[in-house]
Amino acid sequence: NVPIASDYSFRGVSQTDREPAIQGGFDVAFDSGFYLGTWGSNVESSGFDGASMELDVYGGWRPTFDKLTLDLGALGYLYPGNDGNGDDIDTVEFKLGVSYDFDVVTPGFTFYYSPDWYATDDSAQRYELSAAIPLPMDFKLVAKYGWNEFSYDSDNDYQDWSVALTKEVVGVTLGIAYSDTTGFDEDAYCGAPFQCGSQFIA
Repeated sequence: NVPIASDYSFRGVSQTDREPAIQGGFDVAFDSGFYLGTWGSNVESSGFDGASMELDVYGGWRPTFDKLTLDLGALGYLYPGNDGNGDDIDTVEFKLGVSYDFDVVTPGFTFYYSPDWYATDDSAQRYELSAAIPLPMDFKLVAKYGWNEFSYDSDNDYQDWSVALTKEVVGVTLGIAYSDTTGFDEDAYCGAPFQCGSQFIA
């Protein structure tokens, strides 16, 4: 897959100073439910200790029982070329998710946990609710709401939400999304390049 986006927004926070992103990924899924994948994107180097690229590697087990799907996996967020300022900002995160397909809507819940969030020596966790709704004419509506909590500084705790509308056209997925954040002081915690708050993304 090769996405092109007007901004790379990760959990409501821009990773590219609200500039466009060119991304790409490759996934392999097995009948047993196990999967492996990798994904990359440009990022604003001033926010990642000189690294201009994020490279993710991930894997897990995603079994399906009739219309119930579980997802147990691990993700690595890697930043090749970061000088680290003495610290390695590469981050590992674990996830446990569940969803159920009711045909008219697929609600889901995913819990994410990182024991060392971006070289802070402290943990971070995220609780995410989601819902995917198939619409006529191959449109799809996807909504997400997430709570982000950080043990190193509760002042950084925040929530983010998004609503996205997508449509497949000749094998290409077109989409537009609106996202927003709340729960912390945007003036203090949303400086460039990590801008947050309300925005549209295409």
